[in-house]
Amino acid sequence: MSRHPMVITAYDPVWPEAFAVEAARIAAVCPVGTAVEHIGSTAVPGLAAKPVLDVLVGVAALEPEGAACVRALVANGYRYKPDFEAAMPDRRYLTRSTADGVRIANVHLVRRGDPMWRQTLAFRDALRQDPALRAGYEAAKRAALVAAPEDVHRYNDAKAPFIARALEALGVAPPRPEQR
Repeated sequence: MSRHPMVITAYDPVWPEAFAVEAARIAAVCPVGTAVEHIGSTAVPGLAAKPVLDVLVGVAALEPEGAACVRALVANGYRYKPDFEAAMPDRRYLTRSTADGVRIANVHLVRRGDPMWRQTLAFRDALRQDPALRAGYEAAKRAALVAAPEDVHRYNDAKAPFIARALEALGVAPPRPEQR
C-alpha cells in the first residue's frame, strides 16, 4: 500500500487554530450535542507530527446521530471511508483534503464514552502533561517512519506497541485476552 513518503515536521503553533476552524466546520453540520476534540500529535504542543489534523468526533450513538453526522460531513466536503469499518466497526472514518489532494484532516467518529473515545483522550492528555512520554512517543514515531516511510498502515502498526504500553500504564488499555 505504498503511496508517497510521509513526513514528520516540527510542532507548528498554527495547528490549534487550524483545528478550531475544522471543529467549527464539523460542529456546524453535525447534530446538537456532538463533541469535537483535537487529537493526535498535532494536538500536543511541542510534539513533531505528520501535518494532518486528527479530529475525534463523539456522538451519543452511531445510529441515528453518527449516521446523520457522516451524511452532513460528506455533503460538506469530507470523504467517508466505510471500508475502514471492517477493522474498526465502532468507528466511522472520514478525511478532508484540499482541491489538489493534500490531506487536511482525519475524522474519527465514535460514540462518546466508548473505549476509543476514552483511550484516545487519555493518551493525548498524558502526552500533553508528560515530557518523557512525549519524547518517547516522538522517538517511536520517527522509528516507525524509518521502518515504513510510504505505508501509513505499517507506520501505525510500528507505533502501536508504544501506545499500548502507554495506555496500559494509564489504566485505560483494554484487557488482554488472557485477562478477560
